[in-house]
Amino acid sequence: MVGAVSRRGARTGSLVTVAVIGGIAAIGICTGLLVLLISPPPSSDDCGATAAIGLGSPGTGQRVGASEYGGPGDPSSSITGARGDNLLAHPDSYAELGGLTWDTATAMGGLPYMAPLRITWGGHSVIAYKRDFGLGGGPVDGLPRDIDLWWQLAGRLQIPYENGLWSGPVQVERPPAAGAGDVLGQVASSGQVASSPAASADSACAQDVADGVPLTAGP
Repeated sequence: MVGAVSRRGARTGSLVTVAVIGGIAAIGICTGLLVLLISPPPSSDDCGATAAIGLGSPGTGQRVGASEYGGPGDPSSSITGARGDNLLAHPDSYAELGGLTWDTATAMGGLPYMAPLRITWGGHSVIAYKRDFGLGGGPVDGLPRDIDLWWQLAGRLQIPYENGLWSGPVQVERPPAAGAGDVLGQVASSGQVASSPAASADSACAQDVADGVPLTAGP
């Protein structure tokens, strides 16, 4: 308020200044809210975490009923796994179904925490890890509902996101004890995690596979 000639003038000027600044701030907040409202929800096809999940050729194994959980259409599902894992940071995750505790969720025999599975759908397969469990639901296409796929993992398999309501049959199998790198045709290098074949095909998404399993250097 430099140059003010009276207290009243100073106070009036201050109020005007505060009003102008407040109006600018309000416009900024409204603009930010508008951007949030009109922005599309996160896509499982975006480059980033999901592109880091290695995509392989179809596998074999047992056909089971599967469903997906999480994502913007399923806000009731937590982003935290049963042992505190951030599933957004570890999108290669699945939940074994059948109960509400580790001891009762045994639809696939009671797999241990972080057990890897090769999951096949629609001509593609991925390696996923058990970081969660759940109660599940009714049969899927006449098959027991045994597994829940984290929505980003389902998206990597190119399963259409249906607001967390998708269900269908998938094939599951345990990868070799030496690791999943050979299963997906990834090139092994000593102590290193191989690049995702799918990600490497697109330079914009090229990055190392996150949460890889040990790779074998030989047959």
